[in-house]
Amino acid sequence: MTSGAGRAPRLLVVQLTRMGDIAMTLPLLARAKETWPGAEITLLHLAEFGATARLARGADRLVAAPIADLAAIEAGGPALADVVGRLRDGGPYDLAVNLTHDAVGAAIVGAVETRQIAGQAPGFVAGELRVLGDYAKYLFSLVSDRRGNLFNLADIQIGMAGALHGPVGRLLDVSEERREEARRLLAARGARPGATVVALQLGAAQRHRAWPPDRYAAAARLVAKRRPDVQWAIGGAPEERDLAAEFASSFGGDAIDLVGATDVPGLAALLGEVALLVSNDTGPIHLAAAAGAKTVGLYFCTAWFSETGPYGAGHWIIQPTPTCAPCLSDTMCAARRCRDMAPPELVASVVLRALGEDLAPLPAPADVAVLSSRFLADGTLAYEPRAGESGWYLRAAVQRHGWRRFLGLDGDRAYESAWRPFADDAIYREWRNGVTKLRAHFEDGLAAANGVDDLYAAGAPRPDDVVALSRRLIEIGRAAHGDGATAPIVSRFAELEMNDIPLVDHPDLAREMARRYRRLAALCRVLLA
Repeated sequence: MTSGAGRAPRLLVVQLTRMGDIAMTLPLLARAKETWPGAEITLLHLAEFGATARLARGADRLVAAPIADLAAIEAGGPALADVVGRLRDGGPYDLAVNLTHDAVGAAIVGAVETRQIAGQAPGFVAGELRVLGDYAKYLFSLVSDRRGNLFNLADIQIGMAGALHGPVGRLLDVSEERREEARRLLAARGARPGATVVALQLGAAQRHRAWPPDRYAAAARLVAKRRPDVQWAIGGAPEERDLAAEFASSFGGDAIDLVGATDVPGLAALLGEVALLVSNDTGPIHLAAAAGAKTVGLYFCTAWFSETGPYGAGHWIIQPTPTCAPCLSDTMCAARRCRDMAPPELVASVVLRALGEDLAPLPAPADVAVLSSRFLADGTLAYEPRAGESGWYLRAAVQRHGWRRFLGLDGDRAYESAWRPFADDAIYREWRNGVTKLRAHFEDGLAAANGVDDLYAAGAPRPDDVVALSRRLIEIGRAAHGDGATAPIVSRFAELEMNDIPLVDHPDLAREMARRYRRLAALCRVLLA
């Protein structure tokens, strides 16, 4: 991000989603401040989640938009003009990062005055969108092969802003007064002096991601046998009281009831006081990581560790890895069978490990992985398997190694040496073959586009010659799309790259296509190196 002469850079971050998404945005704010000291950062957020936004370290200015206005903002007119007018205070931005991956965010970044946009933006044709920036294109491509991605969402967002990656500390501004209130609340609700308080978040915004309360209770009983000093604190929103009641009925022991007991700043303060949070993939686990608490995440169904694992070192995740995982909301099985794949014995063992117990190797049933997080030498976060089958991870790791080179990251030699796939792995070979085919198509596209440019450079070209090469370019595009099934992230990235070509005629169109095909061929060479 570059700024206008004589002033600090100005960054706009558009994040019109929920608590957990705002918490996952906080590393971007912190790293932007580290990269550009003195930068002025504006965070546009949903008014309904203003309590979370107000805790954010790194945001110099907050602008709120209510959920009820989003449809009107997308449509343009007075609602869009209002939010853009409030964002305009202070002059133009140097970069607008759209982390709201829909037409609403695109409308806003398209209407605000900014030198550069990262993320979705208005397309060249009315009603269409395009994706700007390599990190953003990678983000929109990984949905086609979520198991093939090992970059954390927060690291992708940091890359979208062009900030330097690196470890982060506490990301929330929680006053000492609120921390003292949290300590008093724990004591008033029955926390024993000297107890090791472990919090449980039984619910989730998407209930299909939640592990059943009776299984939480079974794991808690197993932990108590080895660590009688542990006292459980049950959190959650008031509408999740049924889950707390089911846990209490099954657990039968002493627990601290905190359901509905705090507002968001109070929750952040509480999470900063506990020894550990055990949670499904939902807002509080990301708030806990931002508050500096350690976590154990239970990730099921649509949740996947590498995308939304809590950001920071020392976190643990239990992730079932059947071939159908991670699923999408419209492909989820009715049985939610992956939630039954994580036994309470495994969860208890991981909780004890997170509490510092020196245990024997973790038990790992088939199709379940246990992973822990650390920062790599290049400043990005990685979750690495500590137990369970890891062949799928090896295949994803080689993609990560290639993409980090393409994205300009330095890498981590020890990590990359530890996680390399077996050369005789059939799925790995299939992926390499797919990338090799795509490289050949991209090189053919480069040659055809250069051919069109050469025709114009030589003088007035014959229309038939231009038409023939143009048809060849169309055929190459179709062939690349057809051969992309075994390397879907690369294939989708290529589509987004070509969709970003402006509406121009030959020879400018041919030159733009040549530039894109040259980049795509280089990407494939990097991935295959």
